Amino acid sequence: MEVIGQALGVLVVEKGNPYRCAVTGANFGRDCDTIAGVAAGLAGALSGMQDIPAVWEELMQSANPEWNLAEVAERLYECTCSRLEKLRRQLADFDSLTQN
Repeated sequence: MEVIGQALGVLVVEKGNPYRCAVTGANFGRDCDTIAGVAAGLAGALSGMQDIPAVWEELMQSANPEWNLAEVAERLYECTCSRLEKLRRQLADFDSLTQN
């Protein structure tokens, strides 16, 4: 339970930068590998491939040659953006109901 809060804290402190989230999360203590993974994963999902260090992409691709990881990441990013837009519309609808 505490990993989520800690990972979100790292995400906010590092302003969504995947590299910084991984480094800060890994140095957090306690369940640091999970904190780093969750924080960096969320940061990557929110920012897309442009903020992922190229060396990380190369390492992941060489370890998983059966997947086109850039394509998978891009699709996940598109899904995240789509979901975020839907939530924004729902929030705007709710706000319009409460202001009348």
